[in-house]
Amino acid sequence: MLHQVLVSVKKPFIKMVPVPKPECIVGQGKVLEVAKYCQQYSVSKPLIVTDKVLLGLGLLDGMLASLESAGINASIFDEVKPDPDYATVRAGVKQYQANGCDGVIAFGGGSPIDCAKAIAGSVKTKKDVAKLPGLLKIHRPIMPLIAIPTTAGTGSEGTVAAVVSDVESKTKRAITDPFWCLKLRFLTPILCLGCRLKLPQKREWMP
Repeated sequence: MLHQVLVSVKKPFIKMVPVPKPECIVGQGKVLEVAKYCQQYSVSKPLIVTDKVLLGLGLLDGMLASLESAGINASIFDEVKPDPDYATVRAGVKQYQANGCDGVIAFGGGSPIDCAKAIAGSVKTKKDVAKLPGLLKIHRPIMPLIAIPTTAGTGSEGTVAAVVSDVESKTKRAITDPFWCLKLRFLTPILCLGCRLKLPQKREWMP
């Protein structure tokens, strides 16, 4: 109830805050240029936030090879599952700090991108993710954050909000703040097609 009241009070003020737009890189093969942009933003040790399925499909291979060729030592966090919860974000924060990372790359659908945003916000504010839901809780620019979506529809790569699950209360909590706008988003349709082509042909849940 308190969370809803605070959101209602702050909502009029949100409209007066200018929301920055991330630079958009569009085109086949553009994801191989991630290393160039990491160098542009002085990112030498990015945390790559993704899931085990995408990693196993090999969709990250080209990007990882380009980062390695550029001497960029990435740390891969592949523990993201649908509707990432507080525990997952905390694990990502721990890995970010343990590896001395200086930027975040989200690779995947809405869940990896939301999780990456929450990790970045928690690291930058030095607050536990459970204290971030609501409006205007970041209050400062975050480290460079890049998103490479592999799905279409969630739009997480273009918003200043993220949704994280609170397992204990069985609710989803939204974190919204214009200060954690992405630096870049790569729109490469072939990645979405790659997910479709590499999935097994028969699934019980498919029509």
